[in-house]
Amino acid sequence: MLSACRDADAHIVIRTVTDAPPMPLPAGQWAAIESAYATPPRAYHHFGHVQAVLRHYDEVAAGPGWTQPAEVYLAVLYHDAVYEAGRQDNEARSAELAVAEIGRWLPDAGVDASRVAELILLTARHGRLAPADLGDGASAADARHFLDCDMAILGADSAAFDAYDRDIAAEYRGRMPGWLFRRNRRRFLEGLLAKERIFLSDFFHARLDAQARENLRRAVGRKRHQMWPRASARSIALRPLAAGDEALYCALYTDPAVMRQIDAPLSPESARNAFSRVLRQMQAVPPRSRYWTVTRRGDDGRGGDPLGLIALIPDRDGAASAEIGILLRPEARGLGVGGEAVAALVDQVFSTTDIVRLWTRHAATHAGALGIMRQLGFDPMPADPAAPDRTSWVLVRETWYARNAGGGFAILPLAG
Repeated sequence: MLSACRDADAHIVIRTVTDAPPMPLPAGQWAAIESAYATPPRAYHHFGHVQAVLRHYDEVAAGPGWTQPAEVYLAVLYHDAVYEAGRQDNEARSAELAVAEIGRWLPDAGVDASRVAELILLTARHGRLAPADLGDGASAADARHFLDCDMAILGADSAAFDAYDRDIAAEYRGRMPGWLFRRNRRRFLEGLLAKERIFLSDFFHARLDAQARENLRRAVGRKRHQMWPRASARSIALRPLAAGDEALYCALYTDPAVMRQIDAPLSPESARNAFSRVLRQMQAVPPRSRYWTVTRRGDDGRGGDPLGLIALIPDRDGAASAEIGILLRPEARGLGVGGEAVAALVDQVFSTTDIVRLWTRHAATHAGALGIMRQLGFDPMPADPAAPDRTSWVLVRETWYARNAGGGFAILPLAG
């Protein structure tokens, strides 16, 4: 806990759990800092976060020590003073505020305000720095310890880490499309987990690396699991194809009416063999294809009677591209089921995976498929002279994003 006592000169001395801070602050300065962290309201980057970082500041002070304790202390106090989730200039604005406030309140304290700003600006590079990037010497050690203090939450106990992860999501809610937040947050956490050193200093690495990796593996695993949930739209649900769906699969692929716009229908034996191959492909690591059963969404939110199948088949050349295919029972046509199913899958793929290009093809005479592709923003591909009776369409993630989000959000690393 923090305790405060005011002296006769209206200075406030903040004592943390270990030692006193390196300098007193004027009461007005302290009040301005607290006010800054309260505006706008924040789920994680509030003054409680500063208190947590100060506790780690004290741990360093009691251990390896600080070369410039006052500058680091002020950097801790101001590093998130200006914060709006989704903005890319939070660190720069916080650094500017720190310099201005130091000049206003501490003009004769001998503080190197430029060093305070430099430390704050480094927090914009969380997750992208290696220990050697900060150089050698005492000032570099201060920078490594300061950045690790800010990221020490990664090595907290599981309950505290999970609360932090939820709070970061809460700060971005309503400010960034959910799909974009989930994708960038997962990439940031995966990037940390893949690093040889999560923490830049030996002091934090030795104490927190194991717990941080446990937390990150759990969080990344949870987010990867969310990559392929039961995608849903308003009236349909998508359920991963299972062994019990063999009858549906064979009925669709052997039905001449269903296959009329696709290809020649399969024989019953060929359909059964194809179904077995599909299940094996789905069970491969990584999956070589993914299939879902399209079902009518009941009042309870669960899938009901099967209406057809939808598939995602990655291109064989290893590029981040995949083909979408859909087969519907004759009675499901003309009800908007196809459009909803494709839209749900497109949203799921572009919001949670690294696939950047989706394409599909159908008979040139398939008016229903043509309407769906136009409705969902797919662009026609150049005609293939070798297949004049086929029409192909493509949609890239940037186009999908611009049409769905207006292109108004930046691609951010979503660091803590």
